[in-house]
This record gives sequence, C-alpha cells and structure tokens, in this order.
Amino acid sequence: MTQSIYEVLLDDCVNEEKRDERLTRLQTLLDRREEILPLIRDPFTLDEQTMGNEILRLNNLIQSAMVQNRNEIQNKITRLQASKSTVKKYVDPFGQVNKDGTFYDRVK
Repeated sequence: MTQSIYEVLLDDCVNEEKRDERLTRLQTLLDRREEILPLIRDPFTLDEQTMGNEILRLNNLIQSAMVQNRNEIQNKITRLQASKSTVKKYVDPFGQVNKDGTFYDRVK
C-alpha cells in the first residue's frame, strides 16, 4: 500500500483532470492504509522487520513529496489570485482608489 502511494506521488501530472484523478486515487490509498495500520501487531519476524524499515523509509519520502505538492498547489493558488487582482485593476483602475487623505484643488 505504501509503495502504491509513493508511486502515485512520483507520477508528475501536468493535466488538470489527471491531477484531480491522482489526488482522488491518493486519498483512497491513504484511507485504505489507515484502515490496515491498526491491524499490524508484533512480534515481528526478521522479514517483517525488514519490510517495516522499508515502509518507514518510503513513508518519509511520501511525507516530503506531499509537502512539496502542497507547496506547489499553494503557489499556484497565490499566483492565480494575484492574476485575478491584476486583471481587475486593469479593467477598473479607479474602482479601488483610497480617498482618505486625498487632496482636491479648488479653483478660486
């Protein structure tokens, strides 16, 4: 299960639709793994200990990949919001002018 999660995270999705499918698949795998983890009980054989160490190594890689993916998504959202703000200012440049403290010339 952990190996499948790691493989999904390694898949680089450029397409929006595939990215959504990837996130859905990732959530499904994480939910299934969460159900399986409480079933693991000791004592462990040597093979099970080796597998457990590999799972822990992969889990660290998964966590760092998920943090990186989250940061990429946050950066995209920030850039999108900045782009929307720029477009809005371009369309209506005087719509959000702060009138507090402005100086008006009066003709005498």
